[in-house]
Amino acid sequence: MKWITPLGFLGLISLAVLLLIYLLKPNYQQKVVSSTHVWKLSLRYRKKRLPISRLRNLILFICQMLILTACAFMLAQPIIAANSLPENTEKILIIDSSASMQASKGADTRFDRAVDEVRETANNVLRGGGTVSVIIADSAPRFLVQRIGSESTGELNTALDGLKCANGGSNTDKAMELAEAVLAENPSAEVVLYTGTRYTDASGVTVVDVGEEGEWNAAVLDVTESVVDGAYTFTVKVASYGKDIRLRVALAVNDINDSEINEQDGISYPGTGQTLHLYEEVECVGDAVQTVVFDTKNLEGLGGDDNEFAVVYSYTSAHVVIEDVDDCIPGDNSFDLYGGKKQKMRVQYYSTDANLFFYGAIMTLRKNYEKRWDFEFKVVDNGQPATEGYDLYIFEHTMPEVLPTDGVSILVNPDKAPQGSDIVLGETVQREATLEPGLPSPITQVLKLDGIELNEYTQLQSYDGYEVLLHFAGDPVFLVRNEETAKTAVFTFRLGMSTLSVAPEFPLLVYNLFEYYLPATVGKNVFAVGEEINVNARGPVLTVAGPGVREDLDEFPAKLEFSQPGTYTLSQTLISDETVTDYIYVRIPAEQSNICRVEHVLEAPYAEKNDGLLDTDLMIWFAVALVALIVAEWVLQAREQF
Repeated sequence: MKWITPLGFLGLISLAVLLLIYLLKPNYQQKVVSSTHVWKLSLRYRKKRLPISRLRNLILFICQMLILTACAFMLAQPIIAANSLPENTEKILIIDSSASMQASKGADTRFDRAVDEVRETANNVLRGGGTVSVIIADSAPRFLVQRIGSESTGELNTALDGLKCANGGSNTDKAMELAEAVLAENPSAEVVLYTGTRYTDASGVTVVDVGEEGEWNAAVLDVTESVVDGAYTFTVKVASYGKDIRLRVALAVNDINDSEINEQDGISYPGTGQTLHLYEEVECVGDAVQTVVFDTKNLEGLGGDDNEFAVVYSYTSAHVVIEDVDDCIPGDNSFDLYGGKKQKMRVQYYSTDANLFFYGAIMTLRKNYEKRWDFEFKVVDNGQPATEGYDLYIFEHTMPEVLPTDGVSILVNPDKAPQGSDIVLGETVQREATLEPGLPSPITQVLKLDGIELNEYTQLQSYDGYEVLLHFAGDPVFLVRNEETAKTAVFTFRLGMSTLSVAPEFPLLVYNLFEYYLPATVGKNVFAVGEEINVNARGPVLTVAGPGVREDLDEFPAKLEFSQPGTYTLSQTLISDETVTDYIYVRIPAEQSNICRVEHVLEAPYAEKNDGLLDTDLMIWFAVALVALIVAEWVLQAREQF
């Protein structure tokens, strides 16, 4: 039995009041007086009833005592709890394993302190015969142990010994979902979260703050670059959490303006060419994010050591660091940026009957990809075209004798089949109709090409290894192949003899062709730990190397996810035997640098009573007993009077 309002037992004080009333009540005194015979008979009758009267008075007193006791019990609101398990015999212990838990003022980090407290709490519960579950709350929360008893104490301690703090974020909501699985078995289990994050509302969860007084952290949160008037400008965001301080931010721009690159152990790295150093100081107050801008066209007063480089128009890498700080997370005091040296994209357009259709489409590509590629576009309208040294070849009408083998070839209205193209031309046919879709492909996706009109094309007798993407009157008119050493697209019709060249779909078709054959390895150069990275390749194999990682990918597009911060290289060998390398920087999530973070609400796990059982309210039974006692007391009082 449990009592919802134990203060109701103060009503028992009324028993002492009742007893005091009886003690102070005047005693009956017998006096002999002259009377009639009837009076004497009445007195004799009362003397005979005296023993019964005393018993009735005792019972009346007991009834009154019980009435007051029942009232006090009703004030305390008695219930019988549905769950008969003893309190605090099962605990669900959740360890925050986000990067902010790496904060440390000394030898131990927040994560170390959390593990130690979980170990102590769990062992105490297990020694008392209780049950323990431990959940690791990182980006993909999991059970370390689930509902173990004292026989698994050694297993728990061994698992705790091997724990390491993650470098990403913490999915607390998912951790609470795991806790719900335990609460479904035992709704009375206590949920405890060990973290350095503070919550303004954490009802239903016991939050244990493992942070220490005086912890603070300075961080480089983000670095971006932009090109203004041909010169790079670097924007740096920094902050200091938990301490107001003046920070000195240093920027080193490496291998500027096409200086050399190193190659070590078969992997290309930023070289040791000329480096530009810039510095700036910024006042960080009240945990606010501050912005520092380094303009390479305005070096005066920035304290640069190499001020002779008035403009930076290319670079291999940029390194930003907060100098001379002794904070709690050293790993976020620096930041690396790549992508300042664009890879060359060499394109040749050859036609003895040149038109502006492909030229305009390539110029559009050049504009769209100006931040990714350094386009070199050459138009050849007489003489012999080059068949090597380019990444993309476009041959219209007049074909070379031999197809290039070091790049992608697009053949438009071919007058003959070049050696290596693996097509056999047939007759030229004149017929008015519209294009019909062929196999689904990313090249023709979202394009409405089935209404394009065409009145002349060349039939193909053979096209082994190609996928037909467009038909005309049942004949293939646009087909592609994308093999390791053979990347070719063929249009069997003259653009001027179709409405495709003037349709808005044409530049989109060229864009899709470019993306299909010459995809970017990655869309950007900076990612957070745990962030999904989509990668592609122009070569058959992409080698990924970085902190604790080295693997070869051969199926694309592929997805990567890194758990360690640092620089990673993505290297591939093209069909031209040229090796190209992309660099990406992986950092801890910016929000994890804020070790003073305060969240508003912590969503507690939902707990439902087992089998739909509810607490039994005993109020009605005490009420029945109270009514019965009141009736009995009234009857006794009536008997005494009559």
